[in-house]
Amino acid sequence: MFLGAETVNAQTNDTTALSLEKIKNREREGFAALLEYQNLRRSDFGFRDDYMPPDKYALERFLHFNHNPLDLINFVDDWSNANHESIEQTLTRALEDSRQAEGFNENKHSAVAEAPINMLSGVNLYYQNDDLNALLTSLHSTIFVTLPAATDSALKNLSAKERKFITTAAPNLLLEDENINDRDIYAIDSIQQTERQQTVTLAKIGVNFRPRFLNQQGIESFLETLKQVKLFVAGLQRHGTSLTDVIRTDVEIPNRVRKELYLGQHDDWKISGPGDDYHTGEFSVIIDLGGNDHYDLSYNPAKPHPTIIIDLSGDDIYNGTSDFTIGASLFSVGILIDLAGDDIYRSGNYSIGSGFFGVGILYDAEGDDSYLGDTFTEGAGGFGMGILYDISGHDIYRAALLSQGMGFSSGVGLLIDKGGNDNYIAGNKYADYLRYDNHYLSLSQGFGYGLRPHLSGGIGGLLDFAGNDTYLADIFGQGASYWRSIGFLFDKSGSDLYLAYQYAQGAGTHMTLGILVDNNGSDVYRSKGVSQGCGHDYSFGALYDRSGSDIYYAVDLSQAAGSANGVGLLSDVSGDDRYHIGNPKNTHGYGNPRREFGSLGLMLDLDGQDDYDGYGANNSVWQAAGVWGGGLDCQWEEWQKEWFVSPQATDSLGGGQ
Repeated sequence: MFLGAETVNAQTNDTTALSLEKIKNREREGFAALLEYQNLRRSDFGFRDDYMPPDKYALERFLHFNHNPLDLINFVDDWSNANHESIEQTLTRALEDSRQAEGFNENKHSAVAEAPINMLSGVNLYYQNDDLNALLTSLHSTIFVTLPAATDSALKNLSAKERKFITTAAPNLLLEDENINDRDIYAIDSIQQTERQQTVTLAKIGVNFRPRFLNQQGIESFLETLKQVKLFVAGLQRHGTSLTDVIRTDVEIPNRVRKELYLGQHDDWKISGPGDDYHTGEFSVIIDLGGNDHYDLSYNPAKPHPTIIIDLSGDDIYNGTSDFTIGASLFSVGILIDLAGDDIYRSGNYSIGSGFFGVGILYDAEGDDSYLGDTFTEGAGGFGMGILYDISGHDIYRAALLSQGMGFSSGVGLLIDKGGNDNYIAGNKYADYLRYDNHYLSLSQGFGYGLRPHLSGGIGGLLDFAGNDTYLADIFGQGASYWRSIGFLFDKSGSDLYLAYQYAQGAGTHMTLGILVDNNGSDVYRSKGVSQGCGHDYSFGALYDRSGSDIYYAVDLSQAAGSANGVGLLSDVSGDDRYHIGNPKNTHGYGNPRREFGSLGLMLDLDGQDDYDGYGANNSVWQAAGVWGGGLDCQWEEWQKEWFVSPQATDSLGGGQ
């Protein structure tokens, strides 16, 4: 009941019954043929650094894929494979992706392992249950030794003034003003001037923070805590212990003895039985054995400390009354593990599985859950890691901005959902006043984000493994990115609906990389523009749909479009598809000239009877209206008999997929 077996639903809507390996081979061969037709090679797709060299915050992964953008599909496939196996593989992969490029100073140091306090404090037993005491002993070591040591190492090179800037001013750089449209031009200009100055300051001092120490130890501590929780539950079940008896004690603490000398009895620790409990305030540890509980949680970043919350069951409400709560942290590590129940997670900013200059991990094993946040939430990481991992249930994810698998500078943010028909909603609060009067920024749902031009972004990913899901965003989202970052959205199965307005559904804008991959199901994609496989301004954007009869709606500069030296790619392997567009002049394999050289769009539909409103056509090979680019639509079996892909063209992919 409690352990929430980590399985992936077998549901699939693969209309072609092709194995994934056959799908990849088909993509590879079709793409090789289109390259040959266009007289292109794999090396033509890399982006050079001479226009604007990358800054010191660029992640190692980004630099590789910036030079080899066609490898990005392999990156997503590797991620999907890792998440099939276990959360250990997931977190190990996330740690690898968080590596800074060679030369970033945090790679040159080792963590300081000195214990910050006397380990003898709190070792006297208070509870009688051996399984509980084993869990408490593990948490005691994590809270008082390993995580404080990692924090000390991460903060070692930051002065007191720099630490204060990070805890007070830096978080405001990512927050938007809900009333910006009501302000006059002078007020807006003043706000922007302040933000520019603070961005320069953050870029100057950020290298003195060394996130790898907290990333590494945060992941190890989470995995060890999850293991101990599972051992604790298994022990209770094996011994037939009632939950009421778990917290039984016959210890009377003498009046002159500090209670924190007893295991689990620190002032900011709370161990509760199976009833309905109310937890309010700031805690280091909460263990709740069951019941429908209510949490009102707070955190003071000026006095950083680890937070570990463990709830075994019940329909719980988690309410963040301040930032950096609900599996979130700044300058430390926040962990929340909920094993069962239909739960509500509700907070504002920097919450619900987020790490800002720290690590936050929220793990929910069972139940139909609701995640409700504002900004930098629901799997968001910057200068650290933020992970939201939900194993099962029909869930609702709602946030305003920079959320739902978002990676900011020097960070990795992941939202991973392994089962259920889920709804993802991002936006509808902060107006995109620079472009529209009636649209809102989202910057979410598998989104990478940097602050142009001073801070390269991170890696943001949303992975959904089963169910008929709905994704709603507005401006920027759904496997997209902005400024030297990587954003990806992967959906394994189900007939899904993707709705956005602009810069979405496999889009990269301004020296960045974005990709959306949907493996199975008959899906609907709808956006206005710069979407559905579009790269703009030295960027790569790709949409891969691997099976199902799909419908694509867009107006312009979408469906395989390259703009301002960008590359756009749309690949659909099978199914009877419909491509509806408003402007045939800049879609379906379009590339325009800029800066004395070109952009590139490539479109592939490799089976089925397809319908095009725009430039493409069923069963044809075409050169698009732009200077560079084009497309291929075919019936696979018939096409293979007529079209020969030369070995030279195949070799040009260099291993490809």
